[in-house]
Amino acid sequence: MKILLAVPDRDLLSGLQKYLVSLGCEVATAHDGVIAIERLRESQLDAALVDDDLPRVPLDSVLDALSGAGVRTTVLTKRRINAKMLCGKVCADSYISYPFLPEEIASWLGAAPPAGDGFSIAGVGVSPTARKLGGRSLTDEEIRLLRELSAGGTLPCDVPLYYIEAINVKLASEGATCSVRYFAGEGFRVVMKDE
Repeated sequence: MKILLAVPDRDLLSGLQKYLVSLGCEVATAHDGVIAIERLRESQLDAALVDDDLPRVPLDSVLDALSGAGVRTTVLTKRRINAKMLCGKVCADSYISYPFLPEEIASWLGAAPPAGDGFSIAGVGVSPTARKLGGRSLTDEEIRLLRELSAGGTLPCDVPLYYIEAINVKLASEGATCSVRYFAGEGFRVVMKDE
């Protein structure tokens, strides 16, 4: 697997590169956004780990370039993950917060991207392969949660609220007639707006 590793801290970049190589990956590195986009043009990449504080190019531009090339991307962030981050113009396929354990990177490498047939929730189409809810970008976790909800499932109480908030924002922006709500003692489930 060929991975782009884009991290501005050169010591961390070197350490993560050695770790990824030990896992059998071929690693292209970058310490800023300009170099990250150059590496994308130079190589056929399978995935990318990108720090959200890359200098010289805004994160949205780097994510847009990676998404346009079909590269599965995870953002490494020092910020608290929130719904606003997940509802941006372009979002990553997943997010990992600092500090993280090496096992989280290994788990990310082994995770298969969402696949399977498209499905809908309240009349809004979800395409796992395009990672879209209507016209809105989705993370891998949002796709998993939406698939479970579309099948009439109930999500456990410990699902991070930022995912529920982001899903509700995306459903509303696509004109869905439903939202995801919490029910005490049950968890989260889809309800129609008039319920």
